[in-house]
Amino acid sequence: MREGLVAALAGWRCRAIARDCVNWRIRRRLSLAHVAKAAGISVGFLSAVERSQMSASIATLRRLARFHKTNILDFFDPRNPTAALVRPTGRKVLEAGPGVRMELLAWGNTVMEPHLFRIAPRAGSGESYTHEGEEFLLVLRGELHLALDKEEFRSRLGQLLL
Repeated sequence: MREGLVAALAGWRCRAIARDCVNWRIRRRLSLAHVAKAAGISVGFLSAVERSQMSASIATLRRLARFHKTNILDFFDPRNPTAALVRPTGRKVLEAGPGVRMELLAWGNTVMEPHLFRIAPRAGSGESYTHEGEEFLLVLRGELHLALDKEEFRSRLGQLLL
């Protein structure tokens, strides 16, 4: 299965991620091949991401961020603090691969990093990934299939996974 999303569908966020990836790589004077190998992706795919022609899955973005000693939240450009009221149009959005949209609900100096994921039917992260901290998942519509520590879960409307 090929990872990515055509840039025209990903819009400005794809260009911002591309800019971040290029800047981080050039600042550290690293080759495409070096970064691609460290992130476990092909040179061609990383090149396409850096040219805004493809977008990467959340798992790939996490690996790229980790390699560059940063956090996936940096792709959202979270420099400005969260307003007291965050309207849907004010959320920071990351198109994280085909059918996966990640919306940051608060950013900056927060104890919690709340995200809203919109996942199209049969879409997913593409692969597993890990991160520090805790999380919960609340299904607002549809059904979610999740593999966690070799255990599979099916969560439906209103059900919570901790």
